Amino acid sequence: SRTILGFWAGHRNSKIRVILARMWENDTELSISNNRISRATGELVYQKQFYRSKFCICPGGSQVNSARIADSIHYACVPGNILSQDATC
Repeated sequence: SRTILGFWAGHRNSKIRVILARMWENDTELSISNNRISRATGELVYQKQFYRSKFCICPGGSQVNSARIADSIHYACVPGNILSQDATC
């Protein structure tokens, strides 16, 4: 069952990511991680977070290409695209 409202794990490499992380990092309904989740933390931890989340937050970053949207769809997590005016998309 999907017990997490929203999930995002990634670097804070854009203005919008820094803002969102500051706003949401202490929210108990969201799972926000400052960096990508390492495989060393456990088997399929990153993928399991997608399965546990209703929404997968896809904030714009420093690159145009991101697998996060495709991953969200693959794991049946609704992608939430958030861009700022300075995004590279």
